[in-house]
Amino acid sequence: MGVGYRETNSRGVKNITLTEGPFHITVCHVAADGGNREVLRELWACAKEELTPEDLKDKFLLAKSGELTAFHCHGVQANTEVLHDMWVPAKEILTKEELKYLLLLDEDSMGRTAWHNAVDQGHIEELQTLWEWAKEDLTTNELNRNLFLGKDYKEMTAWHLAARLSYISELLNLWEWAKQELTT
Repeated sequence: MGVGYRETNSRGVKNITLTEGPFHITVCHVAADGGNREVLRELWACAKEELTPEDLKDKFLLAKSGELTAFHCHGVQANTEVLHDMWVPAKEILTKEELKYLLLLDEDSMGRTAWHNAVDQGHIEELQTLWEWAKEDLTTNELNRNLFLGKDYKEMTAWHLAARLSYISELLNLWEWAKQELTT
């Protein structure tokens, strides 16, 4: 992000920030998928400076490409720091309900949440981070129904995915978290 970018007139910056590439992919998707924290932070600063709160939310943060928001793209990269860099700005502009339903529980075209994807990819640190956020924002019933028992398009829960892929650490964590949350 050079100085020229920041010096572009407001309309130009808005157009650059919201321009979609193939399959409705935005620059936010590209930066998140690439796991580049510096680019994500700079994009967020530029977008926050130039976009209306509505555009910032709907056309930048929650824009979908192939049923994925940028929040869900970085899950492929297994970068907990990038996950955090997406969550913090989201908390600035989204309500608690929007965080819950548009990020934590939002499903991709395969019926998978970020939780499913973290288990499926064997990303234990990302799973731990999502767990901490979910405990803050979801009720016990929502944790049970949507995380522990939530099924994807193949009717598989996160528990099924971890077992199928022989992810012992993920299985043990899911088990401990379920015991902890569902027996208190």
